[in-house]
Amino acid sequence: MIEKLSDDKTEEELSAEFQEILLEDLQNNIQSYDGATNILTDFADYTLENFREYAEAGIKEVTDTIFEGITINDDIFNAIVELYYHHLRTTNFIGITTGIVFGGYGEKEIYPSMVSIQISEVLDNRLRYYDFDKCEISDNNNGAIMSYAQTEVINMFIKGIDPEIDYTYISVFQKLLKDYSNTIVGLLNGENDELAQKINDFDLSILVNEFEKQLNQLKREKQISPTLDTVAILSKEDLAEMAESLIYLTYLKRRISSTEESVGGPIDVAIISKGDGFIWKKKKTLL
Repeated sequence: MIEKLSDDKTEEELSAEFQEILLEDLQNNIQSYDGATNILTDFADYTLENFREYAEAGIKEVTDTIFEGITINDDIFNAIVELYYHHLRTTNFIGITTGIVFGGYGEKEIYPSMVSIQISEVLDNRLRYYDFDKCEISDNNNGAIMSYAQTEVINMFIKGIDPEIDYTYISVFQKLLKDYSNTIVGLLNGENDELAQKINDFDLSILVNEFEKQLNQLKREKQISPTLDTVAILSKEDLAEMAESLIYLTYLKRRISSTEESVGGPIDVAIISKGDGFIWKKKKTLL
């Protein structure tokens, strides 16, 4: 906001301009929620008036602290309240969240299914949560490996490449193309300006997108599909051992790297099957 302010104005004029820019920015953000479809289940019938009654006094206390020394008008305050309301009704979670994963069988299901739920805070006795991910085994989907929380090691096992390196391939290729294009244009300038301009105007994102598409296809053919095809025919005991090994690899990677060691300790392993239900394969003893 400060960077948008004009130079050589009085403090009073700058204050008025600041509020004008702030209100415009707030209104643009509010408009971005028009037609939003990602409304949280518990907030589908939650109105702006409900939110005002619950939170207006608290928001007023916060804004008075943030804008200390600046008097903001009612339009700005109402826009802040409305923007906060729209944000809290949607799946745009910011800050600390947690997740719960449910897996198993229903009474009428032949194959297992799984659903994960992302959970944030409670507001006005309403829980902010939404279905984050789902997976169902079926005749057309014989196997799956789903990763949560610290996912990089498991994703590397599935895709055959570290996710950070995978992302780097695209950015490096994009930079290489740009540098190559600039080099060719530099060589042609003065010799063939028309061709140099055509090369300079060429949309390199076409080549980058094609490279990414072919790279993803190669990963699927060489790594992802063979891995999932193997998982689909493994015994229950082998699947349990594989799951435990992947968790341990995540712990080991965290332990020998400089990243936060958030995975570790004894690993509980259970098998859920249609016939036997829930059975512990390995369970730590609590003292």
